[in-house]
Amino acid sequence: MDILENVLKGLNTTIDGTGGSFDPQFFSQIVGPALIIFVLFVYVFFAFGLAMIASKLKMSFFLSFILALIPIINIFLIIKMAGRPLWWFILFLIPLVNFVISIVLWVDIAERRGKPGWWGVMLLIPVIGFFFFLMLMFGEQPQQVQAT
Repeated sequence: MDILENVLKGLNTTIDGTGGSFDPQFFSQIVGPALIIFVLFVYVFFAFGLAMIASKLKMSFFLSFILALIPIINIFLIIKMAGRPLWWFILFLIPLVNFVISIVLWVDIAERRGKPGWWGVMLLIPVIGFFFFLMLMFGEQPQQVQAT
């Protein structure tokens, strides 16, 4: 019951929007933990997505998921998914170069999944990139046409 009382006390405003006050305890007890839970959910979802893309590239899902959960190590997973040498990690340590390298890696990953390379560039646009990430995760691999 304390949490509900704190929520009602934290939302202490009148119907017309005047009056009331901001209660810092409301933020620390309700909004703060909710924000932490949301950020953790997004992080685990991104790790799951990397593992799904890696599994479609013929890598182990479980191992990829574990690697994707570990900060810094997930960069090695992305480099491996792109088919680039692991020393490219050093390029991630150089400011501005890391931005270009991430574009190159995501273009390579999109092409290895059989999608157009510009999808890799679209992943860097904040809202639109989420949908392209979903399409890379759940999209079907195009069928290889054999020459006769």
